[in-house]
Amino acid sequence: MRPPTRQHGFALLDSLISIVILGFGITGLAGLQAILLAQNTQSNFRVQAAAYANSLVGVALADGPNLRCYADTVDGGAPTGCAGSVASDTLAAWKAEVKSALPGATDKPPEIELAADGMFTVRLFWKLPREDAAHNYVLTTQAPIGT
Repeated sequence: MRPPTRQHGFALLDSLISIVILGFGITGLAGLQAILLAQNTQSNFRVQAAAYANSLVGVALADGPNLRCYADTVDGGAPTGCAGSVASDTLAAWKAEVKSALPGATDKPPEIELAADGMFTVRLFWKLPREDAAHNYVLTTQAPIGT
């Protein structure tokens, strides 16, 4: 009978394989962390856009007689009779705040529209420097016309 042969280095091979598997796992976690961070940033901007849109809609609906003064477009044209009013000053301040808070909002400013049927729509846009396409948030509500 032959004496049993001894195997050397088997534990070393197991350790190297374990290190490679652990390296792949850590690399995957780092990639996942980067994706989660980017999604968290987008989520933050979407929440900010929703808050700004809701605040404008709330102010505009509370000021029913001057509702048309809060819209950039009314029935396809610009609002009339709003020069120097509190509504136009409020809208200008709101737009300035949105442009300073959302990245890229100066390139594509907010759009506010009041349709003939009373649909009040607010569109906000933002774009991070490393992105190709702009993101947007749209809020539409039915506004009482003539109050």
